[in-house]
Amino acid sequence: MPHRTENQPIRSLYYAGFNNGKPVVYRFYDEKGSAIEVTNFHLDKSLHAEAFEIAGLHGLKWHCPRVSPEGLEEFGESYWADILKYEPAIVLEAQNP
Repeated sequence: MPHRTENQPIRSLYYAGFNNGKPVVYRFYDEKGSAIEVTNFHLDKSLHAEAFEIAGLHGLKWHCPRVSPEGLEEFGESYWADILKYEPAIVLEAQNP
């Protein structure tokens, strides 16, 4: 099983390719090295867009993860690399007419 390396808050443990419905397992670490695992399921952007449209929401915008200047200063770029690479969470914005 993959292990945490220095300055690494997240580790992708398993993904079965980025195909709809396939699991992606992440391990999140706290500053003491304790971890929790979260299983997420991949959905293509087109499926999200279709669901929003069916729900009557328009103007869908995807927001990529960003690290604040304070986060970069405190932890450095390498600390955030896996979070920015694997994007374990998404933020979407849409309008309800």
